[in-house]
Amino acid sequence: MADVINNNDIRANNARKILFALRNGEPTTKKELAEKLELSLPTITNISKVLEADGYIEECGVWNRR
Repeated sequence: MADVINNNDIRANNARKILFALRNGEPTTKKELAEKLELSLPTITNISKVLEADGYIEECGVWNRR
């Protein structure tokens, strides 16, 4: 019998990808992360909200001083 993959499985896999990329890389923007992981920006944004609410990540701002 074939394994069935549902939306929750895909979302969990994408969340693992995001966490792994953040843990093993430098701070990045959501747009850069979406491009690197080949995920849509809305996917990154939605999963990031959940990860932040659960305390796994936090959003921080960086100001460019010129």
